[in-house]
Amino acid sequence: MGAKSLRSLVSLVSLVSLAGCAGVSVEAQAPEQTRALERADALAGVLSRRSERKLYRLGLLDRFREEPRATLAELDRRLLAEGERSLAYLLAEACTLVAGEEEGAARERCLGSAATYAWAYLFDPGLVGSASPFDPRYRGACELYNNALARLLDLGVEEAERRRGEGFELPTLGEPIEVRPGAQELAWEASAFESFLPTDAMRPEGLAVLNHDYGIGVPCVALRAAATREPSEGEVYLPKLRQSYAATLLIRFEGTIRERDRSGSSYRGRSELYDPLLRRSVEVASREVPLESDLSTPLAHFLRQVPTTSVPALLDVEALEQRRLGLFMLQPFSPDKIPVVFVHGLMSEPLTWLPMLNALLGDPLLRARYQFLFFFYPTGNPLLTSADLLRTSLQEFARRFDPAGTNRLMRQSVLVGHSMGGV
Repeated sequence: MGAKSLRSLVSLVSLVSLAGCAGVSVEAQAPEQTRALERADALAGVLSRRSERKLYRLGLLDRFREEPRATLAELDRRLLAEGERSLAYLLAEACTLVAGEEEGAARERCLGSAATYAWAYLFDPGLVGSASPFDPRYRGACELYNNALARLLDLGVEEAERRRGEGFELPTLGEPIEVRPGAQELAWEASAFESFLPTDAMRPEGLAVLNHDYGIGVPCVALRAAATREPSEGEVYLPKLRQSYAATLLIRFEGTIRERDRSGSSYRGRSELYDPLLRRSVEVASREVPLESDLSTPLAHFLRQVPTTSVPALLDVEALEQRRLGLFMLQPFSPDKIPVVFVHGLMSEPLTWLPMLNALLGDPLLRARYQFLFFFYPTGNPLLTSADLLRTSLQEFARRFDPAGTNRLMRQSVLVGHSMGGV
């Protein structure tokens, strides 16, 4: 290049730089506002600054605003060809944003893709680079994955197939992904439940604290109809009401997303269900990953159908005695946990203890070691009558679950009484 050409190039760059900088300035802004803007992402209805920067560097920011579906297809091709992990996060967020503008099958495909890309960013062994837990995108990808599965559950994408214990096809913007049944670690088979409702679409009322642990997966209220048959041994002490249990749904993707569209690919998903009272984490990609869980919302969901009996318990003893009295549990009996029996006081009922139960379940050590029972009795009865009912109920409970008297945990049972319950 000659001296004249070089001077012309320098002059052009200088003019462009001066023109570009003419509108650039810095203004004062509250630090919390800066952090809020940096944290905002597709779940708040906007593309995050991190994803905007990535699209800008790729020369696709304006195209995404004008042709989002075509841009998603271009990004997907790049991900499969180059295997850059950050592209998986960008795609997860972009698909979530586009899903908010779609309906029906198109929305389902966007959500299915968002879940797939978010999982790939977090765990896919075939992608280049690592997902650092110090990067906001790490937790962001968990949220995008959880949200996508929760919204698909809302839409009933896998409901019928799950209840039959069969696999289903997860819709995506490309070919659907086969999802087979995986681990089912609940008290009953998945088919025994009527439905699974994501807890993020509910707001519990009347509880002082909400027990919500963060991780991967969708916290659900698992609904089980009131038993119409003779209860099994472990179900004898369950209330004869529609049951609401805590569960966490997970779809685990196996293989690498880069093999997704290849002939004979082993890339598929497995649908897993866990009881957060029994398990707090799962192993993914050779490391322990915490499960997202919500223990309070299923409890509140159950309580809203329980009629209050505190006044009849004192004033209309005969009416209450037509119902089953004695001990009740909200979970099937476990021989590996110490029983704790709560006894309510005058003109009260077992519901009185439920805020305490919610608080106790919030402690991982306590819920791992103890199981909780409630004693229900008409408080208008003479004290000795109620004491005899309690004694008889405890003896029957021990005979049923520890007839040989060999379970040392049963011998460590705890009684907690309030007011007349303590007497």
